[in-house]
Amino acid sequence: MGKRMNRTSATTPPVPLQDLARHVIKTLGWDTTALDVLDLRWQIFVRFVLAAGPMPKLPAGINERTLAAFAAHCDINGAVGFEEAPVVLGAVRLVLFRAGFDAQAIAALRAPRRRQREGYKNGVLYKAVRPE
Repeated sequence: MGKRMNRTSATTPPVPLQDLARHVIKTLGWDTTALDVLDLRWQIFVRFVLAAGPMPKLPAGINERTLAAFAAHCDINGAVGFEEAPVVLGAVRLVLFRAGFDAQAIAALRAPRRRQREGYKNGVLYKAVRPE
């Protein structure tokens, strides 16, 4: 089991995982644009966590291994479009950070990438591609 990432008080009532983005947006007083951008992408993460089997349904159960597996799911496994993966992962990081999760642990949540030479034109051009 990975280290506990949530720094929120034990007296704070738990928010169900699927409602966390909406809870953060409401608590911080963000507008409907934030809801449109963040909640849609947060639900991708929720579906991943809930589909993975006996994983916690509350945010307190999220750990570094969960985040690493989700990053691979989004990027390497192609669960979302290649260009969308960093946006989804960024939205998940933002929601977790604003919900009180450890900043260092969630900073490591990023899509694995490698760059591949595309061709020559005014020097070397590179294009981001999924790892093989």
